[in-house]
Amino acid sequence: MTWTSSTGVVLRDLVPAELRRSWVAAGHCPDRDLYSLLRERVAAHPRRVAVIDSSGSLDYASLDRAVRWQAKSLRDLGVGPSDIVGIDVPNGREGVVAELAVAAVGGVAVHLPDGGSPVTSTMITDVSRALEAAADPRCDVPWSPVTVDPEAPAKILVSSGTEAAPKLVAYSHNAFAGGRGNYVRAVHGDTAVPRDLVPVPPASAFGSFGAAITLCRWC
Repeated sequence: MTWTSSTGVVLRDLVPAELRRSWVAAGHCPDRDLYSLLRERVAAHPRRVAVIDSSGSLDYASLDRAVRWQAKSLRDLGVGPSDIVGIDVPNGREGVVAELAVAAVGGVAVHLPDGGSPVTSTMITDVSRALEAAADPRCDVPWSPVTVDPEAPAKILVSSGTEAAPKLVAYSHNAFAGGRGNYVRAVHGDTAVPRDLVPVPPASAFGSFGAAITLCRWC
């Protein structure tokens, strides 16, 4: 599989397609996009706390309201499944809302705390309006989901540098919800309602356990 962004960035999948489909057939990957998985969590328990940071707590319904508000702003700018979206906001609820909004429009998120990059089609630098919408049910935004290939890239992470030097690595929706998600589930064991403490940047591999896995798959 080869994916090309609106800015000309080419991402080549080095794993054979047949092998990836065998993982789906075996049940290792849900074969779903991240935002549709999040919506399931919202429907199952809208009042459960989703995010806790220095500003307090945010339940699933409020979080999703903020995500849809921010996603609509992206869609109004023409952002869609062929776009890489840079994120330059604080790592708390702001970063969570921004990342999930990119997933909602089918784009590829990359956290860039030092500003824009030639690989990005747009940047999210402020989600304050979305967070205002989260606090007010009257600001609910109707949302028509886009069709997203579960094998398409969802987010670009910064590797740990174990292969000589840090590098950017693209992860698909199935890679997050499947392989990395299964790892987190195994760590939690039989915990009915798991909670993940994420003290590292969301651009890192361990930081990705927050929005893309904990919220979309398990909690």
